[in-house]
Amino acid sequence: PTRTPTPTPTPAMNAVIRGVVWVDQDLDRQVDEGEPRLEGVRVELWMKGLLIRVASTLEDGSYRFSHLAAGTYRLVERDPSGYVSFTRNEVEVVLLPGQTTVINFGDVPEGTLHRIVLPAIIR
Repeated sequence: PTRTPTPTPTPAMNAVIRGVVWVDQDLDRQVDEGEPRLEGVRVELWMKGLLIRVASTLEDGSYRFSHLAAGTYRLVERDPSGYVSFTRNEVEVVLLPGQTTVINFGDVPEGTLHRIVLPAIIR
């Protein structure tokens, strides 16, 4: 009798990480209506120490990594020229199958941060 091999299950590739890069004009770390979005910002997706994907934000400041397997990822935003981060530049993301996670990155123009108390910037 001929045996048919049992197919190896493939992991579901249906998780998503998405978000925006914006100018946090009121320094509240919240994406507010009317705050400018930044186009052309590099966002990197890492897994197990390897760079696996790169996105560049669109005109509306958005980026998206689709068709991801469940697992632990590291998301890295590279500050655009003339800006510094007001939120974390690196975020660890643990995705479950089918999960959509939103990670936004807030930046401010260089020179903005000297006007506020530095210890309160990034926690």
